[in-house]
Amino acid sequence: MEKKLKLSYKAIALLKFILTFTGEKELNERGQEVNSPRRLVGEEPSQRRHFIKNTNEFMEGQDKKREVLLDKAKESWKKKNKKNKDEAEPVYTKRMENELNRDEKLIADITKLNEEISDLNLTEKTFEVVKKYYEEFSTKIGFTVGDDDTVEEIINALK
Repeated sequence: MEKKLKLSYKAIALLKFILTFTGEKELNERGQEVNSPRRLVGEEPSQRRHFIKNTNEFMEGQDKKREVLLDKAKESWKKKNKKNKDEAEPVYTKRMENELNRDEKLIADITKLNEEISDLNLTEKTFEVVKKYYEEFSTKIGFTVGDDDTVEEIINALK
């Protein structure tokens, strides 16, 4: 039996993170702090692959739309804001990034993409694995205040 879920880009991204990482940090071989990978057991790795496979098309489509929005915004900004002769490339790029981070229309368009909903069909086993690790993550690690709407969306979907 399949479970049908409706989840936004942000909710799917959060669940993919939870299925991939524990939420804790560890040091890699170069001494850098990185996310600790989640080690699944038994059939759980295949359930994670099933979830990711079912969400990839939607997620990649949204990522491409985001890239197009950013590329258009960068092009437009560069036409209006020529690089000064004495301005180093990193300084010019940073100036552009700062301006784009304050671009209300771009922010609204990206927010709209993040909130678009996808219909997911998950097997019962996959649904149970997603639910198990979501509950474990929320108990052990918790979420930031900025995730409130996304967390509420996931809670409602996993009922």
